Amino acid sequence: MPKNKWTYDAIHKSALQHEHKNDWLKAEPRAYHAAHRRNIILEVTAHMSNPSRVWTISKCQAEASKYWTTKEWKDCHKPSYRAAKRYRWITVCKPFLKSNREKLSREMCLEIAKVYVSEREFRQHHLEVYEYAVENGIYPECRALITGEPVSQTKVAKPQSPDKKIQSFNEHLQQFALRSVNARI
Repeated sequence: MPKNKWTYDAIHKSALQHEHKNDWLKAEPRAYHAAHRRNIILEVTAHMSNPSRVWTISKCQAEASKYWTTKEWKDCHKPSYRAAKRYRWITVCKPFLKSNREKLSREMCLEIAKVYVSEREFRQHHLEVYEYAVENGIYPECRALITGEPVSQTKVAKPQSPDKKIQSFNEHLQQFALRSVNARI
């Protein structure tokens, strides 16, 4: 075997077999590093495209449109969610979520509930659907699908409205402020 196997032609021939630098590096690291050592990396990789994904608002919106909630989007496709968060596009992408595009119905709630094996998991991954089911009296049917138990007529506590949550939070802040003032005295 010759001492300098990686001639310009050998490196170029090796590089032509790949579309991305990363693929080439993984397949033939010695050829890739030889190209770097000889400072010909730009020449032999000129035909290659960059595999890194450049996120735009429209690409993030298209990706968000595949999911029901922002949490589901974040859990299932981190790169697009991170890009939307980094560039502050979350509010622009939210209207493209399925839950905001399609009106929820009894059938949709039941279809989504079938997928889960626990109520907690259903509530965590599809909070919006869960709240809709509770508010519209569909939750007992969803629960029956999840747990496999017969439908019961038990009432489920409705989630607090945003106004009540804000009021409760403000009361908590006032109590905390009073305690901290009293502690200083």
